[in-house]
Amino acid sequence: MKKILMFFTFVFLLSGCDYSQKTNHNGLFYKFFVAPMDKTLHFFSTHLNDNYGLAIIIVVLIIRCIFLPFMLYNYKVSYFNKEKYNSIKPKISKIQQKIDSSDSIREIIDYKKEKKAILKQNGVKQRKTFYSILPVLIQIPIVIGLFFALQLSN
Repeated sequence: MKKILMFFTFVFLLSGCDYSQKTNHNGLFYKFFVAPMDKTLHFFSTHLNDNYGLAIIIVVLIIRCIFLPFMLYNYKVSYFNKEKYNSIKPKISKIQQKIDSSDSIREIIDYKKEKKAILKQNGVKQRKTFYSILPVLIQIPIVIGLFFALQLSN
């Protein structure tokens, strides 16, 4: 629910961005994201015989190559985390059965503490870190800047 609310807040804030008129080309978002994307698209399109399709593909590939190390690191961490979890899955499933069958809240809390202790002991991270969403958070304004730059080109 929190993610959906954050998404709609972000969309609502950016819905006021109208760069179709020259008088609106003075905001921070325009200066840091839209104008550089527009210049980059024009640079690549002029060197590709005014082919904006190839220019868009090249810009997207460059963005992906820049963020590739971060994404590979996240995949690696999630893969090893999954392997560690699979190795202790029998213990965790037994504790989960105890949690499901227990009647008192105190027992449930104790079993959950035991489960967390086993996960921590084996190095399994249950929550995603900030580094796992960092590439996505950085790419969102860049892609939105690319979108507005494409609207300017029309």
